[in-house]
Amino acid sequence: MQTGAPFPAVLRDGRVGFIDFGIVGRISPGVWGAVQIFFQATASRDYDLMAKSLVQMGATEVDVDTTKFAADLRQIYDSLDSLDPEVILTETPDGNTVAASVAMDQQEVSRLLVDIL
Repeated sequence: MQTGAPFPAVLRDGRVGFIDFGIVGRISPGVWGAVQIFFQATASRDYDLMAKSLVQMGATEVDVDTTKFAADLRQIYDSLDSLDPEVILTETPDGNTVAASVAMDQQEVSRLLVDIL
């Protein structure tokens, strides 16, 4: 993948402007196919297929045990499913507005992030 750096240009009034052409790259058909398979496997919770597609994408080392990798993915998704968000509703003093927020146990979230890493 190639990254384009901003290109300096002199504007008519003498100021310097930068034109950013962004990132230019291509995804090979094999990697694109693996991405599509990964999304399908995620929707159906097929952990073996998730693991194989991630390996095909190059997201792991080449010599990875896909059976163990699939078990790790299952554990991560099970941890995500077990998170218990708390929805907090608050009402303004005049009673005309209700606001909602979501709270999570920060220790649970931290443990999950460590597991993902």
